[in-house]
Amino acid sequence: MMKVGVYLNSLLSLSCLYQGMSDLYLVMCREASGCISCLLVPLHSQGLSFGQAEKKMGWNCQPTRQVLFDAVRVPLANRYVQ
Repeated sequence: MMKVGVYLNSLLSLSCLYQGMSDLYLVMCREASGCISCLLVPLHSQGLSFGQAEKKMGWNCQPTRQVLFDAVRVPLANRYVQ
């Protein structure tokens, strides 16, 4: 069991390739300390979910959805800070 990590709580509207289909997601976020981190979030993380596919007028080959983070716990090993 992971004792230390980062929690994500947010609703993001992203336009990236294959949301809900990729195995890993790179999430850039600002932490409470003010630093910006890059987090690797696996597809099957508890609390990670996706909204309905948006109906678009064009560029239909790329699915666009909302990404929901509900207390997603990310291990410190998956956190990159500079």
